[in-house]
Amino acid sequence: MNFVEAVDQETRLARLYDQLEDMTPEQLAAAGAGSLGDNMGDAVFRRIYSQSGVFQRVVLDSVSSQGKVQTRAGSALAEDTQKRQVERISNDFNQWHALLSGDERARPIDVILANLADLRENRRQAAVAPTPADETLLSQSLSALTRNNTALPDTLGTMLNEVESEFRAVATAATMTQLNQALNDDVSQFCRDFVQPLFPFGTGRHISPAIFGQFFGPGGRMDNYYTSYLQPHVIRGPNGLEPAPDSAIAQNLSPATLAQFDRAQAIQLAFLHPGHLNPGWTCRSRI
Repeated sequence: MNFVEAVDQETRLARLYDQLEDMTPEQLAAAGAGSLGDNMGDAVFRRIYSQSGVFQRVVLDSVSSQGKVQTRAGSALAEDTQKRQVERISNDFNQWHALLSGDERARPIDVILANLADLRENRRQAAVAPTPADETLLSQSLSALTRNNTALPDTLGTMLNEVESEFRAVATAATMTQLNQALNDDVSQFCRDFVQPLFPFGTGRHISPAIFGQFFGPGGRMDNYYTSYLQPHVIRGPNGLEPAPDSAIAQNLSPATLAQFDRAQAIQLAFLHPGHLNPGWTCRSRI
């Protein structure tokens, strides 16, 4: 906020002319001729100069130097030209000035600061009491933060884009770590110990119906993991499960993992009735 206010104050350069116009004829006469450059010696002008910011002084010095090289006959025209130049410079900062336009707490800069505060609160809550909704809320906060970037100064818009990119990258990495840990704890270890070695998946004895249902059945390990972690990030395409195009997490999912869950769902449909963990078959005959 302080930075935006400083830019606004430093770059509203046309105000300098408003202050100069308040100088009395006597003050102008005491300084000599009426051009901006000649007014540099006037006490009132020096006061204005001393109260100006660094950027304003640079502009005043530049404009004053240009005024000094003009001929005496062309001083009025030169001053008008210089004023238009200053106005053009000031207009280049209109997007910065707009950040402070409007009612208090409803200005563009206030909206940006509120979005940043929401982002900070989201990350604080995720660290203290994480919930499945945290990542959705994070995505919404980041989208709100950069929604109006095209209307912002390039520097500020770029900074907010970088904030969004960094948070999304960190969040994606954290989510992938969580997904991989849960996959290992809830699915992979159980599969290696109780499913993979047994027939028909390995060369050992036949897998028991209870273990088969616990792993492949509705509400089983594969099904629970899919519902809790994968489902928001995948779609079903003509060739099985595919990464959802609008999910950053999906782009990091292993095709081999998606293929395994696709096969697990096919096994469930083929051998397990809805709501039952044990495999079953229904045989019907007609005479």
